[in-house]
Amino acid sequence: MTARLPTWPPTASPILGELRRALCSRSKALRHRLAHWDCAQQLDEVDGRTTESWTVDFHTHRATLLLRLWDDGVFWFSTRETAAHRTIFELSFHGNVRPDRVPELVRAIEASFTPASVRKTVDAAQEQILQLWADFEPKEIQRGGR
Repeated sequence: MTARLPTWPPTASPILGELRRALCSRSKALRHRLAHWDCAQQLDEVDGRTTESWTVDFHTHRATLLLRLWDDGVFWFSTRETAAHRTIFELSFHGNVRPDRVPELVRAIEASFTPASVRKTVDAAQEQILQLWADFEPKEIQRGGR
């Protein structure tokens, strides 16, 4: 299972540029763990100002992880694992990251690839992922699964 490198959108945002650099520096390791990954750019007009965000989709054999990062450092992370066409595990939350901490964010994403089935319970899997992301102070945590 080797995924192709996504096409990265152009950006003037320092934090999104850091995300691209951090993901590219880990691209070989990521490609060998993923079935597919992609990046999409979104531009929104908010209070007369254009904001930019990227959504990076990571797909393993059984899981989907999504990271949406805005140009102000706010992010939303979601992970969902399925088996036999049903969701067995879901977790999502918001947080904030500074440009200098983006490589740590990428390491947290990589560590989140471990399937819930390897962990003892869904609750244990959710807690382990939240611990991986604790430095980013997850907010508005949503949990789901069997």
